[in-house]
Order: sequence, then structure tokens, then C-alpha cells
Amino acid sequence: MYYCSVAFEVLENLENIGYLGLGLEPGKDMKNSLLTELGRFEDSEIIKTLAISLCEEQRKKKHTVKEWIKILRAIRLNNLGNHLNNLGNGFLNNET
Repeated sequence: MYYCSVAFEVLENLENIGYLGLGLEPGKDMKNSLLTELGRFEDSEIIKTLAISLCEEQRKKKHTVKEWIKILRAIRLNNLGNHLNNLGNGFLNNET
């Protein structure tokens, strides 16, 4: 719950990120696991950028929550912060 709370605090005032389910109480919805993954990033600007990019990409191409978690983990663990423009592209087809 800690990481979910971190992301929630960073993102609660942003618009157009409804896919993340910020109106829900932490722990009440599967999408809160997206908040948990976002909260694991140390930089609040990266959290904001990823959240906005994720929601924009979700409007174009639907991914499951599990797919998004895989993408976010790949970005975080592989330090791929410089590749935010490719969010969702390629990560799902490459097993890491």
C-alpha cells in the first residue's frame, strides 16, 4: 500500500488520468496495482509522465492491467526512462 499511496499523492490533482482509478480508495480495485507500480519510481516527474503517457496510450490501444504492470516494471528495472515516447510499444512482445 505504501507505493500506491506515493503515486496517489503525486497524481491526485492531475487531469485525464481516469484510467488509473484515482477516485477509488487504495486497495479497492485491481487498477490500484498500477498505482503501486508507478509509486515505485523515485522521481515524481517520472511518475506523472508515465501516468499521462499510459492513459493516452490506453485510449489508443487497449492493454490489460497486467500488461501495463509488465511495461512499467520493464521501464523501471531496465532504467528505460528515456524511452517514454515508446510506452507500450515493443515491451509486450519482448519477454524479459
